[in-house]
Amino acid sequence: MSGTESRFACLRPDYETATHWGQWHFKDKVLSLADALRISYEDLYGINDYKGYFNEVMKHVDVKFLDGIGHGNTWLIVGHNGQIILDSQNSGDLELMKGKHGSFLSCEFGASAKTWVEAGMLSFFGYKVTYYFVVSTFPDSYAEPFFKSHMVYDQEMLQGTQPTRAFQKCGDAYDREILQQPDWIARYLINDRDGMTLEYSEDRSPFAPEPQKLKCPWSDFEATDNEELKNHIVAVHCSPCPPWPAPCWLWKWLRDLLDCKL
Repeated sequence: MSGTESRFACLRPDYETATHWGQWHFKDKVLSLADALRISYEDLYGINDYKGYFNEVMKHVDVKFLDGIGHGNTWLIVGHNGQIILDSQNSGDLELMKGKHGSFLSCEFGASAKTWVEAGMLSFFGYKVTYYFVVSTFPDSYAEPFFKSHMVYDQEMLQGTQPTRAFQKCGDAYDREILQQPDWIARYLINDRDGMTLEYSEDRSPFAPEPQKLKCPWSDFEATDNEELKNHIVAVHCSPCPPWPAPCWLWKWLRDLLDCKL
């Protein structure tokens, strides 16, 4: 493990055709961006994508976002050589993913998205259908529009985009490729786009910058926006307004903030 500072972990099994293509595109399109953004990550590639090591990473590294590829079904996703990595019917796995965001390029695993979020995951992006892609010459060619479209979501999350917006941009990427590709490729892109699913309880990327705090002039209270600060001042510090036409004692900038008419 690279250390407790990691905020991003990726699943990259590599043992047959589908995972061989997928892991390459993930490295090319997602890990390269993480490197450029200087986001540290734990790369569970090949033989390292197994349950024991995965559990150690998730328990001992500060992973905020789990991303990657792997075969799956409606309740689980597997790693290298088909070893189960996450199972929605396993209470220990549900506990392991509490407080984390996830993106999974896996057949049907998205059907369990609601279960994961109800158990404590902050967001889950995946597919409710069998994910199809077309291959020719390794590593890209016909496969390129499929991975390029899907990984827009991962790229947007790494750049701080909120999950709902990242989901929309991912769908837009599929739409563009569907218009550009021949019909015999576009029909598979349509299947994949229509099978996208997103469940979330927190619509905020773990890589988004922390919002600037607004400090109360009379206490240690800090607000994330003007409305929160206004509500605090009115509830805690603002005495009843004097009868008209007596002037308000508050500063003009504060009266403007509070929408005070005096």
